[in-house]
Amino acid sequence: MWKYISLLAAFSLLAACSTKHSSTAYAIGAYDSKGNLLSKRADVKSNEAGITTARDTLCQVYPRAVIRVTNHSNGEEMTQYSPYRCR
Repeated sequence: MWKYISLLAAFSLLAACSTKHSSTAYAIGAYDSKGNLLSKRADVKSNEAGITTARDTLCQVYPRAVIRVTNHSNGEEMTQYSPYRCR
């Protein structure tokens, strides 16, 4: 019985730690070559792993788009992910 309680407590602690660091919100938008917004900006609230999934999805919908990723809290563009040209 104590084995299961300690295992549950360990998983709860790990889940709480992982959700604390994933609170950064990013805005991802698809633009054409002239800089016009093609879609509503998608707001992604996750760690940086969710950015590539959202970027790849937008590239499937808009094959020749330029994807820009910005940080919601300070408005800076994420240079490691943006600008990204879909092929």
